[in-house]
Amino acid sequence: MADGSLELRVDEKNWRQIDNLAEVISSAFNAALVVGDRLADALDNNVGATIVLANNDRVMQLNDQWRSKPQPTNILSFPAPEGERDENGNRYLGDMILAFEVVARESEQQGKALATHLCHLVIHGALHLLGYDHLEDTEAEKMEKLEKRAMQALDLPDPYLPVSAEQEYAVK
Repeated sequence: MADGSLELRVDEKNWRQIDNLAEVISSAFNAALVVGDRLADALDNNVGATIVLANNDRVMQLNDQWRSKPQPTNILSFPAPEGERDENGNRYLGDMILAFEVVARESEQQGKALATHLCHLVIHGALHLLGYDHLEDTEAEKMEKLEKRAMQALDLPDPYLPVSAEQEYAVK
């Protein structure tokens, strides 16, 4: 089983309203590694990544700069070049940057706890760092299946099902 080493940077103070923020993120990242570890031999079971919890303005700037899309998005993933290592010798997967306002709005619109939606997005972003994508339908189906498995491993609901009154969306 892969184990992830994360550098977490909180640039937007509103993220701190999530209890046990570092643990929530670390659990989601490691769940993604378990279900998406198609690089098991190359990863040597030790990987690293950076997660930046930012605001809309920062993510909009990066989205415009790197994707020519001048609007914020919930998460951006920047995979590292193959073979890159962090200061601890771990295989460095890359960076993820999340926009607080977009993520908070989406979680409210979807009736999900902010921490639960954050878990889903960290899993989604980590799968991108592992080389998964959703540009083609078959790729999207595979990625969604992995996201669902990772959420289930965290005892969280399927992120693609509509919320019902009986479902509890909270990080346990």
